[in-house]
Amino acid sequence: MNMTKLELVRGIQLVLSDESKWCKYAPARDVQGHETRVGSIHSVSFCIYGAARKAAGLEHVGQLDFVGKEGSQMQHFWEVLADIGQYNPFKVSDGSIAHYNDRSTYAEIMQRLKEVEAKYLAEEQASRPAMATEGTA
Repeated sequence: MNMTKLELVRGIQLVLSDESKWCKYAPARDVQGHETRVGSIHSVSFCIYGAARKAAGLEHVGQLDFVGKEGSQMQHFWEVLADIGQYNPFKVSDGSIAHYNDRSTYAEIMQRLKEVEAKYLAEEQASRPAMATEGTA
């Protein structure tokens, strides 16, 4: 995974592009609605966490290999999930991305993804150096 937070949010939006591609109470499900692994060829719908793993190219990483990894890319991954779910990933009492996914509607999740996308787009634009306008003194 070598992507910005904005790219990850946009990737999640693509994975969850319609309601039939979203699920609750499992990271991924097959066409019959049975729980599957995120990286399974049979997975057709995903919760936010599963969609984020798929969008980041982490769908085949084992759960134990995945949790607790450090580095800026993994930090981006967890920060994006925390921003989407509006919780502190370092405080168990604040909930989790699974809790947020499972208590929300598809429309609420897609709205929240748009809000987080706008936040990251504004942050990226603010971090770019201002372009000098030609002909000004």
